[in-house]
Amino acid sequence: MRGKIFRKTIITHELSDKYKDSNFKHFQELLAKKVCNNTQFGRAMKELGITMIYARSAPAKGRVERLWETLQSRLPVEFQIAGVKNIDEANKFLKGYISEFNQLFAVEPQNTESAFRPLGTLNINAILCIKQKRKVDAGGVFSFYGKCFKVTTEENLPPIPTHSQITIFVSSITGVGVE
Repeated sequence: MRGKIFRKTIITHELSDKYKDSNFKHFQELLAKKVCNNTQFGRAMKELGITMIYARSAPAKGRVERLWETLQSRLPVEFQIAGVKNIDEANKFLKGYISEFNQLFAVEPQNTESAFRPLGTLNINAILCIKQKRKVDAGGVFSFYGKCFKVTTEENLPPIPTHSQITIFVSSITGVGVE
């Protein structure tokens, strides 16, 4: 879910240099003496050059919780008033509602310079996806979720060398791919 929202933000507003998050950092701090791999989202942020800022204080986490509580109590009422009856109608309603909500509750930034930067040549489909490493066997086959797959290459490309490591990309947008 977070990846879909982030994808929409990048397409709509470009890239930001920083991203605030309240999830998982406390677990990483508890396990500071152990090596912890990034989450898939953390890996994607690193590839995009975005610094993760973790909410470490209760007040910072509380602001996010209050926002969600406000939206969860307010939106059903707003949907009912607007006569929203299905997901498509809700999505259409939200396009206008977000602007109204922001006008009521947004705070003017201290710095008016945009925090977003152009996407440039980055391929967000190759970044905002699940990536997993595998090794191919002598026949160019690898295992993925209990099934075996053979890597095929186009005619003008050489075959993948035996026992080499590959990266599997899984995305709801582009499907499954191999690099």
